[in-house]
Amino acid sequence: FRLAGRQAVSERGRGQLWWEGAVTLAGSIAFGLSALGAVVLPTTGEPLNLAIVNIGTFIGAVCFLVGAILVLEVNGKDSEPVGVR
Repeated sequence: FRLAGRQAVSERGRGQLWWEGAVTLAGSIAFGLSALGAVVLPTTGEPLNLAIVNIGTFIGAVCFLVGAILVLEVNGKDSEPVGVR
């Protein structure tokens, strides 16, 4: 996750690769917030905030999916189809 953030900063303004890094970094932040919301309170045995857990997990997953699609598009542009010489 740290590499995604570094890539987002180092590739700033360089097109689709920058967007992939930025979206992946946003997903990492969303997953981090989800983890904070999932802290179990010792008094009740319940998560601190279940809504943040669910929303953070969903947003993180969507960001990772979009980042993966962007990587596939970048890699697809750089490579030849299989069997072409």
